[in-house]
Amino acid sequence: MGRVLYSVGSLVLLGLILGGCQAEKPPPAEPVKINPYAMASADAAYKRGEYEVAYRKYLPLAEAGMVRARVRLGTILHDGLGVPADHAQAAYWWRLAAEQGNASAGTSLGFLYTLGEGVEEDHAEAVRWYLMAAKLGDDHGQFNLGNAYRNGRGVEQDQAEAALWYRLAAGQSYAAAQYNLGIMHAAGEGVERNLDEAVNWYRLAAEQGYAPALNNLGWLYWDGEEEIRDPVKALALLAIGAERGSENAAINRANIAGEMTPEQIAEARLVAREWRARIAAWEDVRQ
Repeated sequence: MGRVLYSVGSLVLLGLILGGCQAEKPPPAEPVKINPYAMASADAAYKRGEYEVAYRKYLPLAEAGMVRARVRLGTILHDGLGVPADHAQAAYWWRLAAEQGNASAGTSLGFLYTLGEGVEEDHAEAVRWYLMAAKLGDDHGQFNLGNAYRNGRGVEQDQAEAALWYRLAAGQSYAAAQYNLGIMHAAGEGVERNLDEAVNWYRLAAEQGYAPALNNLGWLYWDGEEEIRDPVKALALLAIGAERGSENAAINRANIAGEMTPEQIAEARLVAREWRARIAAWEDVRQ
């Protein structure tokens, strides 16, 4: 058989003292008045793909302090939607939103620090923002924080801590976190080695159509412990993983297909059809 391939993201206002007297306080600023339909109008333009229009509509709202407008403005500028990409400006708006307690902006800002986009690369600073977002329940922040602990980037490497944050993200159906937990349980990395747990986490990710999980679960069904082996399921899952872009799954499928009977191959096609329907149902729910 050919080689096996495993698929292994204040200003502190100082009292000004002049001639022994405190400076006169300026009058309070007038509250910014925002058209209650302005955000809906900006969102509608964004959903229609009219990104330049959306940018112009979001900008005054973001300048007025609207958190969601700041988050969306950061996305437009980061991705270059309708306007030239500007990662530094994306970081500016995401930082303002994150400082207002927006979790997704915190995760996005952390990612910029991880990549060094628009800011100087700083993994410790990335972790600070991931942690802020993760504590607020953001699954992307939890997953990225797990990656930081697993790889020792910005924090001391700690596989058990990585597993903890992956588990929180996995509990929110984050497929990549479920997949990583599968790897960790299969290898005994940061958790006790447990192939049943590995199969369970791979299965949860595979049911969402996550191609690396389809590959790894398929291979466990082919070459795992005797009690979990199922060559028909193995071929079915590897076939779907290959359809979904996993080169490893395509190679593994080709390796095992020659060792199976025509009856097993026919049965695998039926099992694959059931799995495709299961994945499609999940994708409908997410939409």
